[in-house]
Amino acid sequence: MGGDVIVKLCETLPKHQNYKVVADNLFTSIALAEKLLDDGILYVGTVRKNRPGGCPLDSDKDMEAKGHGSIDSKVETKSNVAIVKWYDNKAVTLLSTCAGIQPMDKCIRWDKRKKEKVEVDRPFIVKEYNNYLGGIDLIDACVSRYKYHMRSLRWYLYLFWQTVILAVVNSWMLYRRACESVGDKNIKSQRKFQAEIAASLILVNAVRRPGRTSLDSTVPAPKRVCVAPPTDVQKDQYGHWPVKCAKRGRCKLCSMNNTDTLCEKCDLRLCFTHDRNCFKRYHN
Repeated sequence: MGGDVIVKLCETLPKHQNYKVVADNLFTSIALAEKLLDDGILYVGTVRKNRPGGCPLDSDKDMEAKGHGSIDSKVETKSNVAIVKWYDNKAVTLLSTCAGIQPMDKCIRWDKRKKEKVEVDRPFIVKEYNNYLGGIDLIDACVSRYKYHMRSLRWYLYLFWQTVILAVVNSWMLYRRACESVGDKNIKSQRKFQAEIAASLILVNAVRRPGRTSLDSTVPAPKRVCVAPPTDVQKDQYGHWPVKCAKRGRCKLCSMNNTDTLCEKCDLRLCFTHDRNCFKRYHN
């Protein structure tokens, strides 16, 4: 199933243009690498121990005895699929149709036995995988950062919410990329981006319902903080009614004048007089 997902996603890639696909061990198999290679698409990924089939590689115990940087590899001569096993703090197996051991370089690793940093040999396939590793793990990190914790007896609801969360995170990444492309440094955080999406879905084309107030409350009201709604809520032209409030406050738009006119939906004070109509300007 995992390999079928990769094949489906790669249908949009041009064939035989040497595009490179990188994935983790959930998806990687020899059959997947050969299928993509037939379409001219290169592949690099970690692979689980049971996926290489009968490929004879050194055991984890033997590689641990050899120490940091020990390497074992095999190449399938027909399809040119390379399988490399490398021992870091533990053994990791990688599979590729475009990378192998050479050209090998050096990297710094922590040696538990010596309790110091040591220089070890690193195969090219490991370096190639690490160059793109961030893109693989980044989506999981972002999803778990502000994940909605919900419980349900219906298993398919978990799939639905996971799809929604992935769509939100991918949208935020595209938003960041767009801001960086135009040189905009005022990029919203993931938390604020998700909060604005929620506010937009709740408030767009909806009327804010007034909450119940307590007449017997003796707790002093906190200082009012004016938070601007998302742009699509601000300009949706629905349910923005001017109401009068008991206490005057600074206009959100002109900031120089006090007014007692409040937008019922945006919950912001805006001037609405014969010579100043900040209310209309703000919502257009």
